[in-house]
Amino acid sequence: MRAINIAEVLARKRKEKGLTQEDVSNFIGVSKASVSKWETGQSYPDITMLPILASFFNTTIDDLMDYRPQLAPEDIRKLCDQLSSAFDSLPLDEALNQCREITKKYGACFPLLKKVGMLILNRSTLLQDVSEMNVLIQEAKRLFVQLKEESDDIELIHQAVYLEASCWMALGDPNKALDLLGEMNPPLMPVEWIKSYAYQMLGNTDKSKAFLQMGMYRHVTTLFGLMISYLMS
Repeated sequence: MRAINIAEVLARKRKEKGLTQEDVSNFIGVSKASVSKWETGQSYPDITMLPILASFFNTTIDDLMDYRPQLAPEDIRKLCDQLSSAFDSLPLDEALNQCREITKKYGACFPLLKKVGMLILNRSTLLQDVSEMNVLIQEAKRLFVQLKEESDDIELIHQAVYLEASCWMALGDPNKALDLLGEMNPPLMPVEWIKSYAYQMLGNTDKSKAFLQMGMYRHVTTLFGLMISYLMS
């Protein structure tokens, strides 16, 4: 879970309003030194002052504390099941709005962003209308970009890049997919298949075959290594 960072938020919101520390201290009824310590992280406001500070800065207590709730794997699964049912029973725009509301509420729960993005991307393959399909792909891509830019988990970032590249392929833009993947070859992420298909779409059969062969070789060697480990265990 991310650290609660009220110090930075207080300083930023005060400056956004063009106020001094003395202005804040006069409104709250504390010393200027207290406000200074809050903003530098040397101390924290008393819990009873949080509603007053939130009201003063026209924000919520959660935003004031820079708090973003996390979810357990079981909770993520339940939310994804709920969203899947929404796609089955509601008009597309309503189901998509539910996805947006949940990912906004839990915007720092990066495993959830990945799961919801994958759910939306998978749902796009079931549609016949190309414009509706593209709307879902763009929404999934937005979540993968957010995950890539905000997460500090290397494995999740690699997965987000791979999934974003998959979106570009689905949108018919192999160049964007290739630019995104670059020299990326993380373990157990089959980026060679995307690169092979991208070059095939661009008419470069030699490179397409080369990446296909690379992918086959890498996964055969991985499988061989797993077999050796299994036999030795």
